[in-house]
Amino acid sequence: MLRLLKEVEKQIPIMRVGKNGNKIQFLEHSKLMDELNKSKVFFCPFICGGIGAVCEALKVGCNVVAYDWYPFNVYLNDELIINSEKKVINRAVDMIKKAMGKYYPPKKSLPTADEQVDKILNVCEEICQ
Repeated sequence: MLRLLKEVEKQIPIMRVGKNGNKIQFLEHSKLMDELNKSKVFFCPFICGGIGAVCEALKVGCNVVAYDWYPFNVYLNDELIINSEKKVINRAVDMIKKAMGKYYPPKKSLPTADEQVDKILNVCEEICQ
């Protein structure tokens, strides 16, 4: 994944956060939100993980670009999901550039906090029975 990010970075300036980030291993939530609010695009190249950051990016209106292997794609706009067959780096660069051009709304809204709590309570009730 790091090699992929470095190749994409050669063509598009990106801010990497987390393990192997650009000297940024951790970013406080408020600072992450500041960065997301200044951004148009959030690129998530992960096979899994980063779901919290993707949720935050969707909430502030960023276009989220991810590969078709990402398990959270149910919320992302299909137009911004990268086909992972061959030449994944070129496809990532092209998709990020596309996402910078206009807004692509999510295909499905994120569940509200109340909906999430209800689901958790339902699971707890099922387990306790």
